[in-house]
Amino acid sequence: MKTQCGFTLMTVAEFENWIASQRVTRGIQLVQLHHTWSPAYAQFNGSNHFTLQSNMKSYHLSIGYADIAQNLTIFPDGQVMTGRSLNTAPAGCVGANTNGICIENIGNFDVGGDTMTDAHKDAIVRVTAALLKKFGLSPESGVTYHAWWTEGGTSLGTYIAGKSCKTCPGTAFFGGNTRASYDKCLKPLLMAAMNGSYQEEEDDEVIEQKTVLVDGKEYKCECIEKDGHNFVKMRSLSQAGYDVVFDAARQLPAMTAPQCRAFVPDRDEAVQDAIDTLQETCGLEEQTIAYMRKYKYGDELVTKLAAAMK
Repeated sequence: MKTQCGFTLMTVAEFENWIASQRVTRGIQLVQLHHTWSPAYAQFNGSNHFTLQSNMKSYHLSIGYADIAQNLTIFPDGQVMTGRSLNTAPAGCVGANTNGICIENIGNFDVGGDTMTDAHKDAIVRVTAALLKKFGLSPESGVTYHAWWTEGGTSLGTYIAGKSCKTCPGTAFFGGNTRASYDKCLKPLLMAAMNGSYQEEEDDEVIEQKTVLVDGKEYKCECIEKDGHNFVKMRSLSQAGYDVVFDAARQLPAMTAPQCRAFVPDRDEAVQDAIDTLQETCGLEEQTIAYMRKYKYGDELVTKLAAAMK
């Protein structure tokens, strides 16, 4: 988890643990699903979660809201961020706020807009299901779309063009924004997530929690076993220090290695002498040296550079 500007960013797995431990003092009867429309995927660069959230809060304050409108925000990379306190009604949907929790999904999911990533889809299913379980709600009656309400807060029960206040969460959101689309496309996934039969992958791949060695340390990771091989889910590597993001420009998930690792003395005097030389001659900081040494031939590189400096 990462906390900044009063918001907490977490993976879906972290959210599932977090929500189970939260004490909510107001009655919850509905989980609202929205899309932001703006910002959309184009404004998400994979690492600006807090910037986008803070900008939304500033805008909401500027139009007279007491706080950011939503209780939760889900990003294209599947990460979840807290917003307005769960103990405070959101400003998400007139008619459904008093006993509601508002989820804003970054993106424009009207037809012709953004194509939702698999990570985003998975997060929406799991976060919504976790909220339904937390508050003892049913997928049949515990979920609502903004499009199912009029501007004045009257429930329509489905999207009706010309009567609904908005198309939100989008005319292409999980097959559409009507009640029929929800019943066909999203509700079965929520039911599966709640009864333990939900699988993120659409084929026969099964996700399991396994202990994995990463750079010599043990981590609990989500793994898929296929053809005798174990594949670690990218998002699980974030706990090992890897930066797992979504590249909005290429519309692909991305991963960068840790910028530094803990320095472990290896008793190689030649290498240590080379490190001392580089630090004294070039003014390189220990973090820079550690970054160089994480590569396979890092020690050889350090030794050669130091020799060239003498």
